[in-house]
Amino acid sequence: MQRRSSFFKRTLSEQHFGRSDAELIYQKQRPKVSMPTLALRSDSAQQSLANGGHRRTSSMADLGARMKSVGHAMKTAAEDELRYEIIRFAARTTAHGIPMAAHATRWYAKCMWLAISLASVGIFCYNVHGVLQKYWRKDKITTVQLRFDNVPFPAITVCNLNPFKRELARRVPEISETLDAFHQAVTYSKHADQNYDESAASRERRNIHGGFRYVQYEPVMSDCECLGGYFGDGRTMTDCAQLDTVPKDNVSLCICNYDRQDSSVWPCYSKASWIEEMCPDCNDIGYCNLPYTNGTNPLPCLCQKNVNYCLLRPERMKRIWEIRGRVIPDEGSPFRSDYLDQLKELGYENMTDEVAITTKTIEKLVLTMAGLPEERRIALSYGRGEFIRMCSFNGQQCNINNDFKLHVDPAFGNCYTFNANRQKPLGSSRAGPSYGLRLLVHINTSDYLATTQSAGVRIAIHSQDEHPFPDAFGYSAPTNMLSSFGIGLRKLTRLPIPAGECLMPDHPLPNWYIYKDYKYEPEGCYKSCYQNQIILRCGCADPRYPPPNNHTKVQNSQIKIYKKNRIIL
Repeated sequence: MQRRSSFFKRTLSEQHFGRSDAELIYQKQRPKVSMPTLALRSDSAQQSLANGGHRRTSSMADLGARMKSVGHAMKTAAEDELRYEIIRFAARTTAHGIPMAAHATRWYAKCMWLAISLASVGIFCYNVHGVLQKYWRKDKITTVQLRFDNVPFPAITVCNLNPFKRELARRVPEISETLDAFHQAVTYSKHADQNYDESAASRERRNIHGGFRYVQYEPVMSDCECLGGYFGDGRTMTDCAQLDTVPKDNVSLCICNYDRQDSSVWPCYSKASWIEEMCPDCNDIGYCNLPYTNGTNPLPCLCQKNVNYCLLRPERMKRIWEIRGRVIPDEGSPFRSDYLDQLKELGYENMTDEVAITTKTIEKLVLTMAGLPEERRIALSYGRGEFIRMCSFNGQQCNINNDFKLHVDPAFGNCYTFNANRQKPLGSSRAGPSYGLRLLVHINTSDYLATTQSAGVRIAIHSQDEHPFPDAFGYSAPTNMLSSFGIGLRKLTRLPIPAGECLMPDHPLPNWYIYKDYKYEPEGCYKSCYQNQIILRCGCADPRYPPPNNHTKVQNSQIKIYKKNRIIL
């Protein structure tokens, strides 16, 4: 103990002299290993052998003892060597806590410094783990560069806020009925929607046999004042004057011939003078051959007994008071329950807010029009020369027919894209409104639909290889004003896989992406996911968006089912 104490005293007293002095101390205290001598004298061995080996057993035992002693000495020397190296490392390491623990003379000081050292190691491991997690997250580093350079002029898509002409849209039964329902809903304050919606089977049959989808004349119910009299052959003459009021009973109820093109209601006859028949054939405007005449495709019809003509009979006959949207059935009216049932069936039940009614009607119109063939939608909307009256770009006159490309949008109808040519995009090196695109458009507010909430145009700015989404990324410009839009280019370049989750621009588009002719973008991804979910759950595609691969769009005959079973994503 005295020797050990003097060793630590000497070590502490010489610590401040430097590392070389401490090295000298440890060298002095380094244990010396003395190996036992294993010398076997040859004369003794020869003597033992000469005596007949009577000492061979004792010599082997002595050799075993010597070998065991050598092993113990080597083990002790190794332990001393390891202890020496540990003490030497503790004295020379740059970790601050370990040398202090090695040089401390009190046990509690050693424990304190060891605890501090272990805590430091724990904090170090924690920080290393955090750094590794941050690396594995692959956090993005955004580098922003502000450059002043000539940028390519973008593509600009211009749309009328009114998607379809009112007079032309009224000739489409589904559109006409939806608009009638809108008027009735606003009048009722609880929404009434007259939806002349035929079943899928009936509509398909009529489309196959003659194509009676857009008939001009159809029978409607109306309140009338009928005049009695007789024809020359003795038949009862019941010519009636049509009224816009709701009949109080079935006595004043009559059936009239309604013209969808000019909304005229004439002639009208008492309901009792009409009979339901199966006509052999009907023409394109809605008139049918009388029963028992030539024809091979029997269809349901209503025939006037006194005048001898028949009209194609719809599944639910329209009411003229619902078409005009001025009055609603009273509480005691026999048509009250039928009216409320229609409201419930068409989804307008318990709706009293006009904004909500308008929004729902717009959604129905968009969905219904999207189910029509594209050629018919183009014909119902505004033409290029009708919409764009004057144009100039970079101080030069435009060629309206060649510089604007047609784009049919489900929400805005016919839109026209300027500078859509990807191979030869136009450019402008000067700033200011005089050197950009200048347009004079004619929106024709007199032909606006009742559901169009504002008058003006919708403008979408995008690149030539991007699909325009005016409903999501468009700007509205009002009428009777000069509107200017300044644009700037913001270009984002994201890291590809594996550093990021994005595909390279030249990578093929996924099979589920629906806008095949344009590059991949987030809005197209959202609509593609929605479309694929519709196909997965319903087995048909939403007509507002392109179907992926060879899936079929939902037809107007299926829209009623779609409205009842709405999918919430």
